[in-house]
Amino acid sequence: MIKLQYLLLLSCFIGTIYASQCFDFSCHVYNVTSAGLDPVYGPGPGLEGHALAFADEKVPGGITKYDFYNNYGVMTVVDKNTLIVTGTMVPSTGARAPYIEAKLVFRPFQCTTCANPKLELQANAYVPAGPIDPCSWKYFVIDTAASRLVGKDLELEGWDIILTPHMGMPLQVGKGANGKNLNLGMSSWFSFEFVKNGTRYTSPNVADINVDLTCSDCPSGDYAATAAMGPTGGQSAYVSSTDLTPFGGFQSFDFVNKSGNLHLESNGDMLLTGTLSPVSHDSPLLTCSLLFHPNRDYFRSMKLELDYHVYFPQGWVDPGTYIYYDIDTHNSQCISGETTIKFVGDMMMPMQLGYGANGKNMNYGMAVWLQYSVIRGGVEVEGPDYILDFNVDLTCQE
Repeated sequence: MIKLQYLLLLSCFIGTIYASQCFDFSCHVYNVTSAGLDPVYGPGPGLEGHALAFADEKVPGGITKYDFYNNYGVMTVVDKNTLIVTGTMVPSTGARAPYIEAKLVFRPFQCTTCANPKLELQANAYVPAGPIDPCSWKYFVIDTAASRLVGKDLELEGWDIILTPHMGMPLQVGKGANGKNLNLGMSSWFSFEFVKNGTRYTSPNVADINVDLTCSDCPSGDYAATAAMGPTGGQSAYVSSTDLTPFGGFQSFDFVNKSGNLHLESNGDMLLTGTLSPVSHDSPLLTCSLLFHPNRDYFRSMKLELDYHVYFPQGWVDPGTYIYYDIDTHNSQCISGETTIKFVGDMMMPMQLGYGANGKNMNYGMAVWLQYSVIRGGVEVEGPDYILDFNVDLTCQE
């Protein structure tokens, strides 16, 4: 191993960096799955990766290996320097209880040398003998204060799990960095403890993350936004107000002429644009542009409008995988003639994006409740007491 680390350091010095292996922040959202074993380069039978594994059989709840529900977690890249991993972790046996509601936040870590990465693959997987160049990996450290792992159900109910860096070891991200295969992935060891009502279980052993990463951004950056239809119908936008005068007396609106579009900006923002008209009517028309910024802080959705059987643990929709965005109140409005509908807040529930997030069906979509003011001639004529509700399906436009 010492010889291998020397060769890796030498390869960094002479610049043998494989650009295709770099984790370069060009993708904003990744699917996170447990890292399977490579039959040639993997560390050995029975050493497959998991979303979270505890090397301690005495942990509260008694479960030592967890995977994301449906083997589907989400990682968002915020400001090209912060990683946020979310989802629901269930026992690797396939059971749905106990489970862990997860949000892990990682900040950049300045690694002074690439000579000490966590190398778990066979030695011939790494340069110069193999295709994996650890010098292309990037490193992050867990933000313990911003992260949450909340135990739910059975013996795990009420336990909070706290991860901290183990012996200063950072999270490593890149091709082969999961330590189980040659895919783009990430891994790390953590010290951990379980806390519940003042009781602490501190383990001398480590927790381990070994996962694959797959970019899930729409390649074009554009998603067609259409009305999310439920059992009783639906619309793209719905107005909840005792005064519908600014909307021509109508409550339900749809995007017309396929104009609804959600665009992923290069910095990770989302821009929703399009022209709305009342359902089954041609006017008035509302020309809308709404800007959203990634939200770092929100944990779990409170806006669950589907039947409860649809959601985990009964159904397959996992609200833990929703991605959240804050409305930019300075750059979000709909305009109809001389009237501007100015969006001023989101009721402390940010826009949510994901499967089932539209609140009407299980499709990939988005939803948000927005407070608005009505402005005419530069004067506010109606305060932010009412709501405009967006519920749309999102389809990647190739």
